[in-house]
Amino acid sequence: MLNSTFGLNKDYLKFIDKENSFQNENEDSYTLIFVSGAKEVFKKTGIKKAVINYIELYKENLELSIQKIENVSNQSERLQATNKEEIDKNVSNQSQIFQADKNNNALEFFNSIPVERLKRLFTLENIDFLEKFIETQRVAVITGEPVIPDFYRKLSNNKSVSIRMNEDIYNRLKKHSIDIGETVATITNYLFDMYLKEIKK
Repeated sequence: MLNSTFGLNKDYLKFIDKENSFQNENEDSYTLIFVSGAKEVFKKTGIKKAVINYIELYKENLELSIQKIENVSNQSERLQATNKEEIDKNVSNQSQIFQADKNNNALEFFNSIPVERLKRLFTLENIDFLEKFIETQRVAVITGEPVIPDFYRKLSNNKSVSIRMNEDIYNRLKKHSIDIGETVATITNYLFDMYLKEIKK
């Protein structure tokens, strides 16, 4: 690789392949490779004038070589752009096919559910419950903590009961209640109520 420009301006330097040109071992000459592929050896003394004369002599061929290089580069860019467009198009088509298959499978599954079951499932009461449940879970995901609905916080705990339970589970429940800032009674009311609603189904 050349470390020197020999005082040449960019109008001349553009014709030299600086990456592959080099200074010879005896250090009093340079081997310059031009964009046309031509390789010439120039003595260090008077190199600027010699290179300018060479370029002026072969300027037409050198300019044609630059045009060919630019054309190849442009064609390569166009080919890459075309290939990218084709790949994007193929990916999009495959994605649409996959989505269509997925939608068809979901539709087939939905159609396989008996109408009476769907009517029982999609009642206004269930939809209201699902909306509240989803909102509660969304808050839980955002904060990273389970959220107990306000309803259970507002319940009056007017009945004192004694329940026998595993000591380890109780200690974990107590620690968890402290961690999330809820009372053991609120958590217990919530858990028992959720359990009872679940077994009614």
